[in-house]
Amino acid sequence: MEAIVAANQAAVIGKPDEVRVEHFNDSLPLAVLTCIDSRLTKLLPGVLGLTDEQLIWLRNSGNVITGPLSSMARSVAIAVYLKDAKEIAVIGHTDCRMAKLSM
Repeated sequence: MEAIVAANQAAVIGKPDEVRVEHFNDSLPLAVLTCIDSRLTKLLPGVLGLTDEQLIWLRNSGNVITGPLSSMARSVAIAVYLKDAKEIAVIGHTDCRMAKLSM
């Protein structure tokens, strides 16, 4: 997670190449649960500083896991057991319309 925070800070100041993610290969790949918001498609990999091979991207509306037997819980389990994810991050975002809706 330290590398992700550093990569994010470097991206914010316009210097995304300053972080050497390869120093953290023992923590990769990273499984990330995010919202399906299309604004994240181009933004997220760059601010995390990760390549496609280093990122297992799980997405659903509102970046939520509704229960231990839900499809997203199964997706996280598959990311860990079949895709060998070393860490899991749940990353929300501001202005999420799903957070404003009531069921």
